[in-house]
Amino acid sequence: MSWFPTSTLRCRGFTLIELLVVVSIIAILAGMLLPVIGIVRESARQSQCGKNQSQILGAMVAYSSQEDTGWPDPRGASWKVPYAASGVVAASDAPRFTAGAFELVAVKQSMVNGMFRCPSAAVGGPNNNVKASLSAANTDWGWSGSNAAAVSYAFDWSAPPDPGSARVIMADRDAKYHSDVAVACFGDAHVKKLKKHTAATSGGNRTTGVIQSSVTVFIENPDAKGAAGVDDNAANVVPDNIYDDVSDVDTAAGGTPEDVFKVGGGHPRRAFVK
Repeated sequence: MSWFPTSTLRCRGFTLIELLVVVSIIAILAGMLLPVIGIVRESARQSQCGKNQSQILGAMVAYSSQEDTGWPDPRGASWKVPYAASGVVAASDAPRFTAGAFELVAVKQSMVNGMFRCPSAAVGGPNNNVKASLSAANTDWGWSGSNAAAVSYAFDWSAPPDPGSARVIMADRDAKYHSDVAVACFGDAHVKKLKKHTAATSGGNRTTGVIQSSVTVFIENPDAKGAAGVDDNAANVVPDNIYDDVSDVDTAAGGTPEDVFKVGGGHPRRAFVK
């Protein structure tokens, strides 16, 4: 014989209203958490992007030391970029030079293909199924002709061989990868996020340093103000847009526009990633 009334032993289920309240609470919590998850994920991608660039730069320095040379130079009849003693003359060869330099260091330093792709990039990056090659006939690694999307990082090979800590050497090829923020790697291999400014550029832009057909993105390096050949002062504060060559050549001292295409012949402080 049970000591408890039969009615107290019945299992009471959720009412429809209670169920709807629980579902609503879960939906609200999910709506609050999803943006946070997205921010954390993008932060992790930016961190990995910076690590990739820093390791690429470290590999380039190691290559230069081993080969007793400057930046990796993919020019020559046996390689993938037409050779010109004065530098990369044709604008269409600029992205090929970057892709070729990356493939060269990938072979020499045994780097994995994924290292040359920003994790947030929608396009670009080598083919993960193709091994980097020194053969001029092999164009399957990730670049083709003047394809600017061959790699998702842009490289300024005109940087001096001993760049300073304020000199950008490498950066995202497109500021859209990280929502109008470009992750950039400097001469001492430290990484920094550079913000997009609304001002469009004029002059320069003789090659596409970014994926867009024309350079309208202004990514300012705050550590490289002052026009070429002029010290930074109150009367002349020209921020360096790393995506173009405006004010990057000291023509008054005999510099020529082609200096931004000469290996090691660029400005010691201002960059033009290509």
